[in-house]
Amino acid sequence: MYILNFAKIVQKQQKKIPKGDLEKMKEIILSLRENPRPLKTKKLVGGNDEYRIRYGNYRILYSIDDKKKEVIVYGILDRKEAYR
Repeated sequence: MYILNFAKIVQKQQKKIPKGDLEKMKEIILSLRENPRPLKTKKLVGGNDEYRIRYGNYRILYSIDDKKKEVIVYGILDRKEAYR
């Protein structure tokens, strides 16, 4: 079981997301505690254990530290903003 941590910026980003989408994304994020690399995950190019999960037009960006058994969510962004 992995520990789930959030970057401070994620709270601001959540305010921009409609509640229905946000609830589903919370389920997806909580599931990362048990399986941090689900099938729909893609590893980011150039990132050290950085991944993204696609949900509609949004991207959940996170990194994994296997030594500490920790998942750090550092972004929930619209796809237009996610890759800048």
